[in-house]
Amino acid sequence: MSDETFFEPDPVTCRQLVAFASDYLDGVLSSERARAVAEHLAACAGCHDHIDQLRTTIELTRTAGQARPPGEYPGAPAHVREALLAAFRARRPQR
Repeated sequence: MSDETFFEPDPVTCRQLVAFASDYLDGVLSSERARAVAEHLAACAGCHDHIDQLRTTIELTRTAGQARPPGEYPGAPAHVREALLAAFRARRPQR
């Protein structure tokens, strides 16, 4: 996001946190901004859950193309997992 006029370091609102979530997770916020976001996360369960969901999504997306034994995909049925993996692979930029 990196819009200097949008972010007031202290206190961080939920709206600001959502806008800066990716920058926070990527570690590209200034230390002052990162600290303000961390303070907000400590006090706001909804934003904390949002960040946790983003972290999980990033990790699942990052590892989606890696081979895993059949039993290591909890939750969704095999046909759903395979469809999701195929969709992720199809959208992955070619190197």
